[in-house]
Formats: sequence, C-alpha cells, structure tokens
Amino acid sequence: MNSKVLQSTDGTEIYADAVGDPSKPSIVFIHGFSVSSMVFDIVFSDPKFFEHYYLVRYDTRGHGRSGKPEEEDTWQSQRVCQDFDAVVAGFGLKAPFVAAWSMGGTNMADILSFHPPSYVSGLILIAGYPYTACIPSGTTPFTSTTDTPLFQATALAFVGKLTAPGIVLPHRMRQALLGDVMVQPRVCCARFLSRTQNPKGFFEAGSKGLPMLIVEAEKDSIFPGKRMVEAVNAREHLPGYEGWKNLQTVKIFGAGHMPFFEKPEEFRAAVLEFVGAVVRQKV
Repeated sequence: MNSKVLQSTDGTEIYADAVGDPSKPSIVFIHGFSVSSMVFDIVFSDPKFFEHYYLVRYDTRGHGRSGKPEEEDTWQSQRVCQDFDAVVAGFGLKAPFVAAWSMGGTNMADILSFHPPSYVSGLILIAGYPYTACIPSGTTPFTSTTDTPLFQATALAFVGKLTAPGIVLPHRMRQALLGDVMVQPRVCCARFLSRTQNPKGFFEAGSKGLPMLIVEAEKDSIFPGKRMVEAVNAREHLPGYEGWKNLQTVKIFGAGHMPFFEKPEEFRAAVLEFVGAVVRQKV
C-alpha cells in the first residue's frame, strides 16, 4: 500500500493511499458521510480487484486522517473539488474513474462543477446520491453538540443500518466506524451537509455521454435504488436535459448499504465489467 498525506489548495491535509500498478487505469474510491476510506479495506485487499486496475482512496476533508477545517469558506464546493485534484495530481492519475459511496457521491457534483467530463473516465455511484440537493432530511442529529445521548443513539443506529438484516459487521469494523464518527468535529459534519453546490456541470456531463454505473443494493434501507435513478435523471437542474445519456444500473441482491462489504464478489464483478467496457471503448 502506498500512503501519502497530500496538501489541498487551501493547505488542508488530505490522507490517501493506493494499491496496484499505477500504469493501469485508475479508480478513485470516495467514502461516505462521517466515516473514512477505511470502509474500503475489503476492496483494497482483494488481488482480483487491483491486479487489473490502480485503486486509490482518500479521506475527504473533515473525515478520518485528513484535515478538519471548521470555517465556512473551507467547505465551498470548489474546496471539495480541489481535494480530489490533489489526489489526482499526487498519484499522477489520468482521467480516473470515480467510485463514490453513500453521501460521498455528492463529490461528483463538486468535481464536475470545475472540470469538463473528460477529466474523469466514468462515474460509479454506490448506494448514494450525486449532489447535495437530493440528500434526504433526517441527518441533523449528527450535528448535535448539546444532546450527547441523542448523538450517541443516532450514531449507533446509523452504523446498525449499514448492512442488511442478518449481516453483522465484525466488531472491529463496527467500532472503527463509530470511531470515525466520534473524531469528526460536529461543525465539520454540519458544513458537509449544508455546503452549497451547483449541479449544472454534473448534468451537463450526463447529457454529453459520460458513462455512469449505479450500484443498487436490494436491502438498502438508507438509499433506495429508485431514488438514485430519479436523482441522476432529474430535469429541473438543467434546461433541455433529457436524462443521463450513458447510464447503467445493477442490483446486488441480499446486500444492504455496504454492497462492497456484504457481497464483495458480486460488487467486484459489476464494477470491473463496467470499467472494462469503458476502457475497451476508448482503445
């Protein structure tokens, strides 16, 4: 594993690591709300995944081992994009695929607000939403600084819902996820949820044919697959938009909100089939 601490444009430190052959096509994995890139350990330890592709992941600002700025101007959409840019530059990536999970999917809109579609090769939306305007309500207890029992109960319930009924997270992973929640300042949590985005660039990319794969999990109680499709095909954000032009969807049966952990073989097959097809079309 090749680990680096990179600097974003505003000086915020961004922790990232990578595995595989850097000469091969790359996939950047972006984690979800209040946790860290540690959630992808099972992917990054899978030789069948990284023997064909260069896998990169990073802790987004305010999360994990990355810097946790609290000022409002450090959470502008462009700042979030610049963190991704630091990872791209730091690992010498060329048009990587972006695989974003849960609320980490909102980074897609940040990235495409400041770059043309050609900056990335394709998008993989894993049980999540691609822009902030479509995030459902109900996450505000995470920002509580006065009601400790409420915050604790919310964190425990959140981690408990990450997997399908009957699939239990290993104790160490469960505790690590709760630890990620605990080390995040509540101000950073609030900034992440309230930051302003303009999803126009995201939808322009869809209208121009940027490939996207939506990975739906059958038993996901947090982000139903139907809502993901509705979000990427919403027409109110871009005049004349007729839906995502190059969109594929796959449903992983028996999985909850963490399909890459619960059904790793099915998840790997879906992602590699999509990425491989896009790469072959480019040759």
